[in-house]
Amino acid sequence: MKRLNPFSIYRGILEEWYSFAESPRDRVTVLATVDETEYEVKDEIAMGEDHPVIWHHKVGEGTVFYSALGHQASAYDEPEHQAMLEGAMVWLLR
Repeated sequence: MKRLNPFSIYRGILEEWYSFAESPRDRVTVLATVDETEYEVKDEIAMGEDHPVIWHHKVGEGTVFYSALGHQASAYDEPEHQAMLEGAMVWLLR
């Protein structure tokens, strides 16, 4: 899968990022993170230096791909977002 910067896709697009109670990094392979210094985030939901948004992990014999990107329907019109999803599907089906 081609590595990408999620902000390169979402610059200029209204988007929200999920915050998690704790980083899943110790249980998953993180593929992309966001830099919280590049946008306004409330202190009570800030994750700090480790804010994963795309990852994969194994469940039994299968592989799970997770992306927290694409809350706005307009994201799916972006070629980079489409490429990320297509790449993930191709990788998962290999």
